[in-house]
Amino acid sequence: MANDPEPTAPARVPPLYALWIPLAFTLVSGLLLVLHFQGRITLDSPVITLVGAAVLVWFLPLVTRIKLGENEIELGKRMSEVEMAVRQDAERVDALVDTQIAPEADDDGGAGPAAAEALDPDQAAILLALDHPRYNLRTVTGTRKESGLASNAAVAATLDRLKDKGLVRTVTGKSGTPVWGLTQKGRLAVAARQ
Repeated sequence: MANDPEPTAPARVPPLYALWIPLAFTLVSGLLLVLHFQGRITLDSPVITLVGAAVLVWFLPLVTRIKLGENEIELGKRMSEVEMAVRQDAERVDALVDTQIAPEADDDGGAGPAAAEALDPDQAAILLALDHPRYNLRTVTGTRKESGLASNAAVAATLDRLKDKGLVRTVTGKSGTPVWGLTQKGRLAVAARQ
């Protein structure tokens, strides 16, 4: 399935690349040409190079293939592939978030002061690390660093116990490693501890 060709959308050139940079080069080179014709400056190699670059830069957005020796680069196709991959990744993340969070939204799981009191200090530290405002999901290593626990193995074992209690959830990250986050019940347990 990974080798199946996917339809590619037409390449969309960013406005900065397609309009503003060529326009800036053209205005500067046009000004230099006007100054040359007025006799204020003489055209030397750098100015001629700039004028040539101004003309060339208008055609760069149209270049879809560059061949250097034995290597060939298809720019337009590659840009389309990258844009499509980013779009698909965003859709996968949205789908994962919907399937992982939505079923828990109605379940308060009985989390409250009693659930918060049943946690050992390592579990409480991990819940607080997962409640970090900058991250929705954390790796075991990130959780270890934030919680101050000694090893990734200890963090992984504690995360498994918290998962059994329904306080944390796990999904597979982009690189294939598990990432962890709080469930609604876990968020309530953290709120009860604060």
